[in-house]
Amino acid sequence: MPWEKNFDLDIATDKAIQVFWKKGYEGTSMSDLIDAMGINKGSLYNAFGSKDELFNRALLRYDQLNRQEALKQLNKLEDPKQVEDFFVTIIKKWQKLGNVETTKNAREVAVSLVALIIGLRVLARGTYDAENLEAIKKQALQLLS
Repeated sequence: MPWEKNFDLDIATDKAIQVFWKKGYEGTSMSDLIDAMGINKGSLYNAFGSKDELFNRALLRYDQLNRQEALKQLNKLEDPKQVEDFFVTIIKKWQKLGNVETTKNAREVAVSLVALIIGLRVLARGTYDAENLEAIKKQALQLLS
């Protein structure tokens, strides 16, 4: 008889996100995930394959949920120049949460992000290869660490 899931994958993934967020990848055991997700070991492996695959799904889901909200907020802005202000607001929130160093100037980081985004959009039109674009992306992420 084939395995049939009796839980919502997105809800289970959301619960896994919370565990990974709290304990980190290395600090999270399969038992932690099973307990938090409210499923048994077999269901976890059947639905997600492995801890690594579940972590990748959790990262994608977290990215989708957060990016969608950020894009909704950006879409509400009437003046594109307010994008910088949006980034300042988000960076300050992340600083309060401990996700971005408080020693970084939120306005300067925001200006740099806007410049990098504009640069990426221009360069991605064909003048730079994937390796160079990846290097720019890494710099942008370093601004947010």
